[in-house]
Amino acid sequence: MRRLRQASQVLFMALFLYLLFVAYQGRVAHPWTDLFFRLNPLAALSAMVAARAWIPRLGLSLVTVAVTLVLGRVWCGWLCPMGTLLEWLRFKRTREAASPLSPGAPLPVRWRTVKYVLLFGIVFAALWGNLTGMLLDPIALVTRTMTTAVLPALNHAITRAEMAIYPIRFLRPPVNLVERALRGPVLPLAEYAFAANVAIAVLFAAAIGLNALTERFWCRYLCPLGGLLALLSKVALIRRVVGPECNRCAQCVGTCPMDTIEPARGYESDPGECTVCYDCLTACPQDGIGFRYRWEPTWREYDPTRRQALITLGASAAGVALANTSARVSDPDPHLV
Repeated sequence: MRRLRQASQVLFMALFLYLLFVAYQGRVAHPWTDLFFRLNPLAALSAMVAARAWIPRLGLSLVTVAVTLVLGRVWCGWLCPMGTLLEWLRFKRTREAASPLSPGAPLPVRWRTVKYVLLFGIVFAALWGNLTGMLLDPIALVTRTMTTAVLPALNHAITRAEMAIYPIRFLRPPVNLVERALRGPVLPLAEYAFAANVAIAVLFAAAIGLNALTERFWCRYLCPLGGLLALLSKVALIRRVVGPECNRCAQCVGTCPMDTIEPARGYESDPGECTVCYDCLTACPQDGIGFRYRWEPTWREYDPTRRQALITLGASAAGVALANTSARVSDPDPHLV
């Protein structure tokens, strides 16, 4: 199952990149270029709340919701491009990382609350008609980074390099070969410029760089989509269960990328934080762990409270009201869509 999950990650990453390049070229409107957004329950929820209407095209997100209610947070461990990148781009010290605020100490478990606050902030802002917070959605963040920063910068660099060496006669054939191979399928026919692309690239780089503190820092503490799926996974029908064969060797604790296995609770784990990666099964020498039916809603100290939800509701209302008084809102650029 672990190998199957890794194959799934490669497959969905390849599909994501293929659809991204198809959409980026924009010559033919591919009907499934927005597939990952259509599967995204946070995108669907926020868009429908903002529109005050059911959006049929986003109904496919109910498939993700149904799968999560049965199997748990498999989206994060099997499909999500951001989660896959974070798993592939590991740092050497992630397994034993400590907080820079407290050398030698683990990151506080209550930091996991942040993703729920961001989730509530996005949904409540959508209630007031504002979807700016969706920039923090992992699918939106990866897509925007690729289309407004990575690909334009790559296109600019290759184009300028070609212009510099093209006057050298014997280098013209390889330049023409590169142009025929890349221009169109990979690189656009024209150079585009995007506002705030540097800020988006810095935000994405920060999400990747935080892996140096703790493995999959973004998924554990910041991802709002992960927060939504975590809440759904709290009541998932199939979850990780520790059997009587477990001899408390703690081998599974060090292998969990989400650090959700709790020795104090008999090496059980929070189903809201488990991404069903099966690493713990591989590490267990006693075959004392399994994934099976067990409906038992769980709650942890870092899970959202009613007070946090109400505070976020008020903060989102104030933030949207402030944003609506900016000069760009009252006098928008006529060229903006």
